[in-house]
Amino acid sequence: MGLAIKVKKQERKFRFEARLRWHTERASLNYAGKETRQNVKTVERGMKQSARASEKAVKTSAKGSIKTAEQGVKTAEQTSRTAVKTAQTTAQTINRTAQASAKTAQRAAQAAKMTAKAATATVKTAAKAVAATVKALIAAVRSIIAAMRTLPLVPQFREKLLAVKQQQEENQKLCGNSYCKDYKGYVCVNEMGDLTKPSYITDTFQKVLKKNDLRKIRFHDLGHSCASMLLRNNVPMKQIQEWLRHSDFSTTANIYAHLDYSSKISSAEALLAGVHLDGLM
Repeated sequence: MGLAIKVKKQERKFRFEARLRWHTERASLNYAGKETRQNVKTVERGMKQSARASEKAVKTSAKGSIKTAEQGVKTAEQTSRTAVKTAQTTAQTINRTAQASAKTAQRAAQAAKMTAKAATATVKTAAKAVAATVKALIAAVRSIIAAMRTLPLVPQFREKLLAVKQQQEENQKLCGNSYCKDYKGYVCVNEMGDLTKPSYITDTFQKVLKKNDLRKIRFHDLGHSCASMLLRNNVPMKQIQEWLRHSDFSTTANIYAHLDYSSKISSAEALLAGVHLDGLM
């Protein structure tokens, strides 16, 4: 637009100068007389033609410049529109990418939060399970310690244990490197040195009962049989309590009171021996 204005101003300037020259020459020719009027007309025609040619050239140049300027403006506008569209498209793409990245980060944060919660719950559950296991182990150890008892080693048992030890040494010589040495010093091991399974004792005990035509009982019931035999041999209830490792005397008394009938008869006979009923009659 600025170029078009400049061209128009230049065109007006050319027109003004041409007319000024024409009027100046005409005014000077008015004093020349009639003889020179024909020359003046000729000069005037030439000047007009020259002015017209100059005006035409200026118009043509101006039109070309205006067209070039308009084309340049159009090209610049088109280029700017293309740049604006490209910038808008790029901005939209960046915005979409940023939104997608934000959503992805938010989902990842939520997933991490859920994972942390699950891990915390798992750790808490594992901690509770470990605490319960430790508590159960402590209770089991205490129960084992409470069940442990120190009893006198009678000669028959001593000879039997020495025989078992000798047999273990012979088995170790026979098996060589195949013999398990992890439980060396244990009493209840098999021929290869491994620990004897608890089910072996239960099953073997039932076989022994059947082989000797004895009543079927549990292996645990041997404790009751031991208490019964001690009572029949006039062993005091307090000693039986210590032998069976009962924590309270009343426990032993309540379980085996019905077996203590013979000691009650002995006590009654001793009482009658010290009292003279004939003198009281």
